[in-house]
Amino acid sequence: MTATPTTDSGFNPADALDAATIRQVRTDVDNLAQLLHDASSEVRSVHLPAVDDAAIADWVSIAQLSYNLNRLALSGMLETAAAACTAVAWQYETQLTLLDGQIVAAEVL
Repeated sequence: MTATPTTDSGFNPADALDAATIRQVRTDVDNLAQLLHDASSEVRSVHLPAVDDAAIADWVSIAQLSYNLNRLALSGMLETAAAACTAVAWQYETQLTLLDGQIVAAEVL
């Protein structure tokens, strides 16, 4: 069901609610949040340790400084990506309660 704009002053936005559509949106939002949590977890458990494991301890040169600096930058970017995934997942999860309310409203109407 698609809501269409109207100039009718008797239009009630609740008339456009469709419980099945809102349930599908809720399921999709819940799935996206879980995927983001999984991505964050993978970054922290797989990719960050891989960057740490790439350290080369037994060498001394100017290249080592550059190499270590790049590894630290990459670690920082991965941490930021993991935190961003978690933050967006939390945003999606806060919407679930609102969607639950809309489902109830749609079923009542």
